[in-house]
Amino acid sequence: MKKINLILLAIIAMASCKKQVTLNYVTLGGKLENNKEAYKLIDELYSGSFYLIKNAIDKNFLDNLKEKLISYSNSVPSSFHKMLEGCPNFHREIDEQKSLNYSVKAVRHSYYFFRWNDDTFNLFTNTDKIWSSIKLLGGLNPESFVKNTPQDGIVDRIQVVRYPANTGFIEPHQHDPINQRLIISIYMSKKN
Repeated sequence: MKKINLILLAIIAMASCKKQVTLNYVTLGGKLENNKEAYKLIDELYSGSFYLIKNAIDKNFLDNLKEKLISYSNSVPSSFHKMLEGCPNFHREIDEQKSLNYSVKAVRHSYYFFRWNDDTFNLFTNTDKIWSSIKLLGGLNPESFVKNTPQDGIVDRIQVVRYPANTGFIEPHQHDPINQRLIISIYMSKKN
């Protein structure tokens, strides 16, 4: 049932979009360098257009990352850490019972990475360029939060999520647009 609900939600979301645009990341970069094109793109986003950006991150990097994360989770126990000064990178397996501790119900395996720790998996190195673009499109300085730690309030964090086959899900939700008006999702899977 949960899988069907997510599929219906995706169909409804796509149906409510005024326009779907598919771009190669290089093309997006060109648009962002041209003020007129950048403002047009921003207007389209805020008017309900959905942008699918392809080839933003190297496929080989993503394939290697998946293998490294599996190895990491097999060698380091699942844990939880509040985002306080010195918070380590960690991973957490969230089942239906643990999900009750969160504001959004989900069954997933999440990996959390913070800039103040070693970038062992080269996540920030490989995502900073596109993340900066998303910040710019959302009305922020591309360097916003880069040097922040929890004492500064808002921080850059990467979360990699794996939804277990046949049981994984996240319920429909929305994010407060105060600090982030656009959300970036990088999909490391494909149909079937």
